[in-house]
Amino acid sequence: MAGSVRAAVGVAKGQALTDDKDVYRSAKLLIDRHGNDAVIEAAMMADKMLKAGDLDGLATWNRILRAIEE
Repeated sequence: MAGSVRAAVGVAKGQALTDDKDVYRSAKLLIDRHGNDAVIEAAMMADKMLKAGDLDGLATWNRILRAIEE
């Protein structure tokens, strides 16, 4: 899932999704793909990042989650 979001918004692997535009595009992509379950998908990815110890990934997925909830 994370790779497909990166590819869809044009962000290379290893490059952070720090731009607000990328975060909102990622949120829209998840909403388009998962509808009402987009929040759940983003929360699961944030949890996966936490379990992997990827704090940058966790922060990014939390930003995407907040954007979905707006």
